[in-house]
Amino acid sequence: MTTKPATDRTTQHLGKSILSSPLIWGTAAYLFFQWLLTTHLPGIEFLRRYTASHPIEHVETYLFFFGLTWLGIRFLNISAQRQRLSRLRLPKRVVSDDIEQEAQAVLEYLERLPPVFHADYLVQRWKQVLQIILRGDQSPEDYLAVLNEQDAQRRYGAYALLRLIVWAVPILGFLGTVVGIALALGNLSPSELEKTLPLVMSGLTVAFDTTALALALSMILMLAQFLVQRWEDGLLDRVTRRTEEEILHPFAAKRAAGPEAEAVRTALSHWSDAAGEWVRLSAQAWEQSLHRVEIRWQEGIQDTGESFRNDLGAALEAGLRGFARELAEIQNASSAERLEESRRRESLIAAQLDKLEELTLRLKEQTEAWISLSRSGADLRKLEEALHRNLTAVASAKHFEQALVTLAAAASLLSAHLQRESAEEAFRSDVIRPTSEAA
Repeated sequence: MTTKPATDRTTQHLGKSILSSPLIWGTAAYLFFQWLLTTHLPGIEFLRRYTASHPIEHVETYLFFFGLTWLGIRFLNISAQRQRLSRLRLPKRVVSDDIEQEAQAVLEYLERLPPVFHADYLVQRWKQVLQIILRGDQSPEDYLAVLNEQDAQRRYGAYALLRLIVWAVPILGFLGTVVGIALALGNLSPSELEKTLPLVMSGLTVAFDTTALALALSMILMLAQFLVQRWEDGLLDRVTRRTEEEILHPFAAKRAAGPEAEAVRTALSHWSDAAGEWVRLSAQAWEQSLHRVEIRWQEGIQDTGESFRNDLGAALEAGLRGFARELAEIQNASSAERLEESRRRESLIAAQLDKLEELTLRLKEQTEAWISLSRSGADLRKLEEALHRNLTAVASAKHFEQALVTLAAAASLLSAHLQRESAEEAFRSDVIRPTSEAA
């Protein structure tokens, strides 16, 4: 009873592997292409020259069909997954209030899907995330990022064979170039150039044809690889969005609304109340401490004021006592002595007033002398300006006699000014000396 289903699964797996094998389909496509080369369709001669003229061209053509078939099968697989992804929905009967029960129900629903769904990216991603939710040892969001990285690495590894083919086709073209040039040089004979020239041209044809074919086929394969990878990247992005929308977000919301979340919220509420009570008690203790400090500060200020008041009162009292004592001594002195003392002070004050008046007069005279001296200084500046103008006129007119007369007049004026200045200096010395003596 158990051997037959196992045999059926093995047969189905083998049949699926054969149907999705790029080796078989690539070989079939290569053979069909070779059959087309035997027909007389338009353009067959061109294809026959570039794809079947040399064994290296046959190898390049086979690798091209193999790689193109591999990309075609992968493209069809991705397209089928995109269609199944659009049809796959979680039924409403799976919804439950228990997270573990709902996750287990979703897993059972995915297991009951047809076998064609089990290899899809979406079903595999949902299974992995649900298992993480059931275990509860890791965050599903973080695990989803890890799964995305793993899928990217797995996809890169899946294209390794195709990258090898894309690399090998141009290498075969270069190999054909080397072989063709070697054939051309080997058939070249200078003595029989006319006979060996067709062989040389045949070798050069092999060299250039293999290189041209390799470059063309490699470009086609690279473009097809780019398109298929973009198509697969779009599928992986849709799988990630569907997983977040239909697995992560609903389970996260139920986890937040579940009993464990309620217990966490209750514990947080208790902790918040305890923290608030602690803050309130701390504030009261701080307020009481500040009140005690304020009371001590006021008491200290009162004690200091009282001490200062007592010391000031004692000092004022001692000063007043001494002043009263001196006042009593002055009152006890004889009236004759007071009268003699007042007269003596009046005489001194009168002498000082006389000296002050005399000093004022001398200062007035000295001021007038300074004014006169400043006026003489102004006259001297005018004399100098006139002398400068005369010298300028002499230099411009070049009259020597007039210059001599002007110089004589200037010399006489200068000597008179010097005599007057000496007289004023003597006068100032006479005025200043008594003033200094009086002072």
